[in-house]
Amino acid sequence: MGNNNSSFGSAKTSVYKVEQKQEGTEQEQQPNEIIKIRPGYYKNSKGIYYDGVSLNLSKKERSSFKKLKYGYAKTKKFVFYKGQKIEFANPETFITINRKNMPEEFEKFNSVIGMDFENEFKRIYQFGIKIFEIKI
Repeated sequence: MGNNNSSFGSAKTSVYKVEQKQEGTEQEQQPNEIIKIRPGYYKNSKGIYYDGVSLNLSKKERSSFKKLKYGYAKTKKFVFYKGQKIEFANPETFITINRKNMPEEFEKFNSVIGMDFENEFKRIYQFGIKIFEIKI
């Protein structure tokens, strides 16, 4: 069995993944396989994915998975933004805040933010990146 290469494309509101068969394999004569994948986070019996890419979580972590709003998700150990782990984010205290519910001091960011608490610090995230930390 050879390795598969894949590429992504989109058509209107659906996302597709094209599995390309490599030459020199027993599957060489078979056409490329087109698999429709769901956008955003989704879970099936094999794992948890973001736009068709596996988050590579253990079975225990998959059972604690919780999809949040605005591209964020978390498990007992990790926080994600659009499928990428946010280093050092605390999943126990992590929340998302939209513009309508945003405290006045954060309105200048004009986008959804994530926030967590760790010891004496409040950390603020924008687009999955820690932008500052406040001692509380």
